[in-house]
Amino acid sequence: MTRSGSVEVRSVLKDAPLESMVLETDAPYLVPARIKNRRNEPANLVNIAEMLSSLLDVSQDLVMATTTGNARRFFGTSQLGI
Repeated sequence: MTRSGSVEVRSVLKDAPLESMVLETDAPYLVPARIKNRRNEPANLVNIAEMLSSLLDVSQDLVMATTTGNARRFFGTSQLGI
């Protein structure tokens, strides 16, 4: 979604409900656009949340809270180390 060529992905995301999304990193190989580090890591989720919030025109806090809640419901909190 962060790559300039990901137009179709962003189009789908724009129409999808945030309540159905979780964030992931494609770690360790597919680093988000504009990240200098060549190895992806979970810390890059902040950058993905920032881009998604801009795309959906909602706050980054809302994206992070909603997608974290979605992941907790899907995986269960014990799977997230929380």
